[in-house]
Amino acid sequence: MSFLKSYLIIPLVILISVYLIFYFVNIKKFNTWVYEIWGKQLNTRVKISHIFYAIFIVLFTLPLLDPRGPAKKADANIPDQKTIIIIDSSASMLAEDVKPNRFQKSLMMARHFVRKSVGHQIAIVSFSDYQKRIVPFTDDLDLLDARISSLEELDITKGGSSINLSIKESLQYFLTEKGSINGNLLVFTDGEDHFKNDIEVPENVNIALVGVGTLKGGKIPLRSSSGGFKRFKKFNGTEVITKLKESYFKGFVNKIKKSKYWIVQSYSIPTEEIIDFFRKNFLVEMEKGSITVRPVWAPYFASAGILFFTIGVFSSFGKSFLILALVVGFSHNEISADEFIHDKLMEKYKENDLNVEERQYLGFSFLSLDDANKAEIILKGRKKSLTNDALINLGVSYIKNGKIKEGLDLYKELSRKDDLSIEQRNEVLQNTLLALSNEQKKKSNKSKENDKNDKNKNNKNDENQNNKNDENKSDNEKNNDNDKDNKKNKKQDGDKKDSDKTKNKGDKKNDDKKKNGKNDNEGEQNKDGQDKSPEQKLADKEKEIEKKRKMKKVPALIKQILNEDRNLQKKYYKTILKGGSNGKKDW
Repeated sequence: MSFLKSYLIIPLVILISVYLIFYFVNIKKFNTWVYEIWGKQLNTRVKISHIFYAIFIVLFTLPLLDPRGPAKKADANIPDQKTIIIIDSSASMLAEDVKPNRFQKSLMMARHFVRKSVGHQIAIVSFSDYQKRIVPFTDDLDLLDARISSLEELDITKGGSSINLSIKESLQYFLTEKGSINGNLLVFTDGEDHFKNDIEVPENVNIALVGVGTLKGGKIPLRSSSGGFKRFKKFNGTEVITKLKESYFKGFVNKIKKSKYWIVQSYSIPTEEIIDFFRKNFLVEMEKGSITVRPVWAPYFASAGILFFTIGVFSSFGKSFLILALVVGFSHNEISADEFIHDKLMEKYKENDLNVEERQYLGFSFLSLDDANKAEIILKGRKKSLTNDALINLGVSYIKNGKIKEGLDLYKELSRKDDLSIEQRNEVLQNTLLALSNEQKKKSNKSKENDKNDKNKNNKNDENQNNKNDENKSDNEKNNDNDKDNKKNKKQDGDKKDSDKTKNKGDKKNDDKKKNGKNDNEGEQNKDGQDKSPEQKLADKEKEIEKKRKMKKVPALIKQILNEDRNLQKKYYKTILKGGSNGKKDW
């Protein structure tokens, strides 16, 4: 144990000691004054109460020092990874050196990443001359897939490429209320950055660059809306040849610590490697930011102080405190009002002095005690003078005692009465249904018992016949059995060798099973144990999310809404500056 506010120890010790000195000095003066006038001194119990009060003062002021126990690791919930997918939509992404083209290949890899990523909150950003956020952070796979697929028909025949500026602006989406920036960036581009802006990336951001294209490069075909070829893109009268700039990726990785790049061809998809890259860095951050908690002990000291204070106060009462304890101790022997009334009515019943209302109350009390026999005897004695509620209770006692016919007849008579209320009629109906169901259950149980008895009789007859057939075996069959036994004895010597071999094999298999069993038990302990590593916790969370994804089905109406949303969003996806390129490169 240690005190977080240890700087308060000396002032508190001085204050408490001064207060207790004055307290005991005043008590001593008071005692001397009492002794001089009345000639009496303090009892030992009063002295003990003063000592308990002093302990209370000390314990009650200790929480001001903020006492804490030893540090422990706290199991915090694993947060989702925040990932922004940035897709280059400049004209150079139309080059077909990667099939079908760079832009279509990027969209396909983005959709593949969305499907494979588990435990990620994903946002989609498209950039050309400037960047635009298409989807905010979400884990809705269908929405993300619909929005990415809607980019396929985007017109990207114009527009330059500003990769660093897009990354710089996208980092602001990670900003939290505390001012920290954490997350992953996944950038699909060909590396042609014509603006060349400087960039600074925070330490807690991981960047995966995916270079789409070839070093040889290719021309930029311009096609019609139907897909027909029109011409190749030109700049200053010459056809543009765009190449993958690997130098951009190498320079970026050299500047930014937590970054890595992949060069993608027509038939390669590095999704698993990208997920592993993000996952490893996320686990490192989790281990760094693991929370350690020191349990607060202030409530224990405060509660102990209150305990000493109460003991001191009650001990100073003396005899009055003892009387209070006796009253509380014997209070549980009091009988309830219902039991008292029940006993009084039973005395009147023995003297045959009960009126109709008392008889009805006594019958109901016996029913509540599950004593249907006594309830029936008491209510049946004055059947004609009973009220409708009492007659319903009499029917219940009949049914509980197994007199179902009498109970049903009574309920038939009641149902014919005109003065029955709606509630009483409902009770009569419910009780009749219960009586009929109980009668059917009894009949079915009897039929099952009869069937069992019949089966037992048949089985006994079959056993007797089999015993007779066994006794009538011929002597020839017995002789044949003896011959077979002799042959078996001859083969036993050869079989022993084979059995020894099989035993050795079986022992080896059993040993292997035991070893595997131990490993399985250890795995189960890791699953059920509380001390799991961050990697195991993250794996468990990802498995739960995958199960939920498999169980989730998207209704047809939601699919239709997503299709309409995709068509609607196409109008707002353009990231090209108005007014043309003004002589600058626009691919």
